[in-house]
Amino acid sequence: MIKKILTIIISLVAIGFILTTYTLYGYNYLLQSSLYVNILTSSIFFLPGLIAVTVLNGKFFGTKYLLGFLLYPTAYLFSILLFSEFGILPEKFYATFGVLITIVTPLLVGIASFKKGKTGKEITENIILFLFALGIVSGFNQLIGLQKDSLLSLDFLQHNAVVMEMKEGHTCFTPNQCSNLFQKLGYTSVFHSIQAILTMSIHLPLGEIFVTLSQIFTAFSFTIIYRYITKLGIPWYLNILASLIAISIFDLGAHSFTYFLPQTMALMLFVIALQSEKWRISTTLFTISVLILSHFVIGSYLSFLLISYILFFSPKMTTKVPLTITALLTLALVVFITANIRGFSIEKIFQANEIDALGFLSNYYYPDNLMVVVKQYGVILFTTLIGIIYTFFTKRRNNFILYNIFIFQTGLSIYFLAPTYANKFFLGFGVFMAVITLNILNTLFQRSIYSKILFLEMIFISTVPLYMINAQKYFTFYTQGNGKISAIVEEDNGLVNFLKSNNRYKCMIISDPYTQLMVRSQTEYDTLGAQYQSLKDRATISQFTTLPSEVNFKEISSLTTEDICFVYSSRLSLVSKYANPDNAPWRNILYDYEINNNRGLEQKETVKRTMQGMGYKIIYQDSNYILFSPGFLL
Repeated sequence: MIKKILTIIISLVAIGFILTTYTLYGYNYLLQSSLYVNILTSSIFFLPGLIAVTVLNGKFFGTKYLLGFLLYPTAYLFSILLFSEFGILPEKFYATFGVLITIVTPLLVGIASFKKGKTGKEITENIILFLFALGIVSGFNQLIGLQKDSLLSLDFLQHNAVVMEMKEGHTCFTPNQCSNLFQKLGYTSVFHSIQAILTMSIHLPLGEIFVTLSQIFTAFSFTIIYRYITKLGIPWYLNILASLIAISIFDLGAHSFTYFLPQTMALMLFVIALQSEKWRISTTLFTISVLILSHFVIGSYLSFLLISYILFFSPKMTTKVPLTITALLTLALVVFITANIRGFSIEKIFQANEIDALGFLSNYYYPDNLMVVVKQYGVILFTTLIGIIYTFFTKRRNNFILYNIFIFQTGLSIYFLAPTYANKFFLGFGVFMAVITLNILNTLFQRSIYSKILFLEMIFISTVPLYMINAQKYFTFYTQGNGKISAIVEEDNGLVNFLKSNNRYKCMIISDPYTQLMVRSQTEYDTLGAQYQSLKDRATISQFTTLPSEVNFKEISSLTTEDICFVYSSRLSLVSKYANPDNAPWRNILYDYEINNNRGLEQKETVKRTMQGMGYKIIYQDSNYILFSPGFLL
């Protein structure tokens, strides 16, 4: 009862804050509130589960959560309809939609908390678990020195380029329909329909929105994982430790919870779906559809894992078939590792074009790939391997454990087969490794609670230095010359704000890759691929800024059929400082960029004379940028 009262108080405080702030200070003030963005982001993830419980009469986590989750792409379709029929801008729709979410969610929490049976108890526990994890995550971010606006993901900016088009009422069923940053068709805009709620309706810097979204997604994922691990039937305190290990190990893998990405969203929907108790053909097909719409590659992979669960690993099956499948997969894994050691790789043999486009191999190879796995997972890798061996030689096993072993072995097999970006199939390893490890500890130390807690604490502590090493890689890249840790560079704001308020120039912005990303993610202007600008195009652009001439600029003009607005940036100017400009790292590696933009402009007078001689006018200038526009556009 105390838990229910606490939940009701939290709900009333949230509603009270929104109504009071709106009444006293107005609508715009509310949309600029940090507390409001926290309430809204939390509501986004809780609302589908509450709809599942109160409207669809199902479990909070399960396939009906996925059905409630479709509220967000449905809302996007509705915004398109409102714009096409009544001219209502999506930005206004999403601002209202966001406020409705923050009011409806606490109301449904109150209703769901008093449902009979386990449902009401589970709702209150989920909220308490979420708040506990949110405190841990936000506290840890403070400990490692991240600021409240430390945006640590270029992907977030890339996805916001789609949101900028959605904001104008454009139809983006797939992101490549609205942005040339998405050069391959990887997923639909189901993911973007969520990011749009935040970046369209919240009047805060993107960095603050990103940090809030990252922390809340991590905390909510902790809650999902906790519920998944309860299938082991272990005490709650062991479950909490295992869930903390899972999210910390997850951060060391293919993608971090710091990044709210389509593939991580697909994984969480998969783990949510696995908590369903009944599977029909219609339910299975629906779940597969949602997973694939979320991410075509990872969603298809997760769909294979889901079908495998339903056919071979469900609780109704005897352990004979699941044990046979995992044993055969173990033998296959040994074959794949041996083949990799002897030089086999899908990437090297079949994907030469991908390698040429990237400028590097996307995978590590023997012995580095083995060392990466060991360094990445540390102690828990060995406890997982011991847990797998123990499971094969004991009769104390169940299908749930065998299924987690199956997922672990499948991802590891793909890693050693080595298609491009094979490490993406480590996605969620922390969850499945934690289950395998916890199972063996629970079995070996049945009567010793303290031994279990001690071992789990040791494993968790062992992940901390690995986490710090991994995090430092991100921090090093995103650390600017002034010490700030963020992908958003202050020196870029002048140009970005100018273009935001001057959208009348109908031209494509061309500059260095990082400047283009800053422009594309925050304005309506299109660019030449932004951070995915090809190596050939990078060389063409830097050739002009190194040796400004009309001939070299014509090479840039040939890269597109659109009118060009050229941005001479400090980042481009930096190339001329190399003894050999061809050695500038971002010219030769697709994922290498110059983040700092405070070096000043070399040869700016020469560039000015060249551009003005071709009829270009300067429409914006500061110490690190000169923006040229064709005279006929003015």
